[in-house]
Amino acid sequence: MKNINIFKLWALLLSILICSMLQAAENLELCTAIDGSSSIGSSEFQLQLEGLARAIEKSSVVPQNGSVTLSIVQFSNNVQIEISPTLIDNQATADNVAAQVRAIYQMEGGTSISAAIDACTRQFKFTTGKQVIDISTDGQSSGSSNVADRAIAAGVDVINALGVGSGININELQSLVRPQPASEFPEKGFVYVTPNFNNYAKAIKAKMAAETGQLLAIECTQLPQVECKGLVELYYRTKGYYWNESWNAEKKHCEWKGITCQDGHVTQIDLTANELKGAIPSSIGYYFSKLSSLKLADNKLSGAIPSSLGHLSQLQTLALNNNQLNGSIPSPIGYIKKLQILNLNDNQLNGHVPKSLGKLKQLQRFDISNNQLTGLSPTFLNNLNQPISLDWSDNKFIDVPTTNNTDKWSTDTLLTIGSVAIIGLIIIFLF
Repeated sequence: MKNINIFKLWALLLSILICSMLQAAENLELCTAIDGSSSIGSSEFQLQLEGLARAIEKSSVVPQNGSVTLSIVQFSNNVQIEISPTLIDNQATADNVAAQVRAIYQMEGGTSISAAIDACTRQFKFTTGKQVIDISTDGQSSGSSNVADRAIAAGVDVINALGVGSGININELQSLVRPQPASEFPEKGFVYVTPNFNNYAKAIKAKMAAETGQLLAIECTQLPQVECKGLVELYYRTKGYYWNESWNAEKKHCEWKGITCQDGHVTQIDLTANELKGAIPSSIGYYFSKLSSLKLADNKLSGAIPSSLGHLSQLQTLALNNNQLNGSIPSPIGYIKKLQILNLNDNQLNGHVPKSLGKLKQLQRFDISNNQLTGLSPTFLNNLNQPISLDWSDNKFIDVPTTNNTDKWSTDTLLTIGSVAIIGLIIIFLF
């Protein structure tokens, strides 16, 4: 009898586990609301449809494992349910939904975002882990009073928005999104802006991929978990959804553009001239213990250079030149003993050059030209033992050292300084 009871208990636990797994498979209800108002031209509306259809077709954007239930509404003055909630469980279903999207006719008329949010709310069954409303619009709503509050009260977890073109009301969209306050893409409750409908396909694809967690869901099999996390954070912090050549969930981490792996570790990251924007992750130096080369040059990166870079003990090349980086040069960079190439030129760096860089005994090239650095020019770098290519021109240094590999100033320079000193003393004596 005891054995039978134990068997029944195990059977019950197993059935509960299976049920929970089945329920967990469907973990997101996503309703996409597309603007069909008259302010959007016919060709632009087709670009919107095509971009959405392509996003749905790709398993790297909308997973096809039954984890996403998708519905689509079109709004103008009113709203129309174009696609009722559909579980995306295979490629055929995704293709069928994409075909229905391409066949949508434009409603025209005004712009009622409030009607779209209400309609999406009604599509949800609230039986999954998360409900997300995704709005795309080129304008200002004709009536959105309290609509977000109504959605949240009904149980909607997230409202995000994609604004297209120059006529959108950013403040209104930011007030609609949830959770508040509106945050930066791809966090929850974000507003993302793209300049025109030609860029819409890329924008909606990246937006839906972020909402479905696809890039985060890639199984980390080739690398330590911490390195996978570091790559994904780099992607999101530098606006990877808008790169010239983006990463996607159809490839493993070591197959992504610019990533070189060796012996189970990331050894090189080269994303030169790939339209990176935003800030370099402040914790980047804690992720990659074997990284020998980090090249993020010729992009649009802003913000400070992370001091955590000093923890990249194997780093030999650091190229952050031709960006919009500001702040000072972090002194911990001087702790990277193997560093050979340090290119920080053509940024907006300020402050003094840290003396710790004089510890870089293997440095072969150092370029900080075209910045706003101040203080004494870094003549201490002339004391390094090996020949080194130095360029610190076009800054705001108050003295000019020699360009050869010596810490001695030329005779002409000493005479000039002496002459200035003598003239100064004469003026003081006379007055």
